[in-house]
Amino acid sequence: MATESSAESLASLGAQAFAAGDYAQALTRFKAAAEAFTATGDVLMAARMANNMSVALLKQGKPDEALAASLGTEDIFANAGDIALQAMALGNQASALSELKRFEEALAAFRQAAALFKEARQPDYEATILQNMSTLQLRMKQPLIAMGTMAQALDIKPHLSIGEKLLRGLLSLVVRLMGGKV
Repeated sequence: MATESSAESLASLGAQAFAAGDYAQALTRFKAAAEAFTATGDVLMAARMANNMSVALLKQGKPDEALAASLGTEDIFANAGDIALQAMALGNQASALSELKRFEEALAAFRQAAALFKEARQPDYEATILQNMSTLQLRMKQPLIAMGTMAQALDIKPHLSIGEKLLRGLLSLVVRLMGGKV
């Protein structure tokens, strides 16, 4: 029978493999951890492991499996009252949907995730979701909307890199040239 400590150990090994870029090993460990957490009755940690599996699957170029791994976990997190994890699950699903070229569904999931991160007061994650959403909007051939979304992301991101500061300045310039206000 699985114990909480063996499940945690498997989760830790999965995280180490992920950090090392061994996504296949990470996936194996996260899956075993999810099963172990389920066996101990820890549904919340099992859902977290399913989301870790989703990210590892995305890294392996398997968006169908990534989406399947995370579907439903957002409800588990919502029922537990953890809106940040709920947002994370929706963000993972949006990324998978985007890779599957299900753009409208991806956009809706990104919007929901961004709103939840805002509610959870997680500006770094909210900005990341908005940046991903901007990239998706570019793929959908919506450059003006993408610029607005990217500007919004850069406005809320607490710490900008030099490149992001330059991009924010360029976006401000474009808005001014188009007759808008910054």
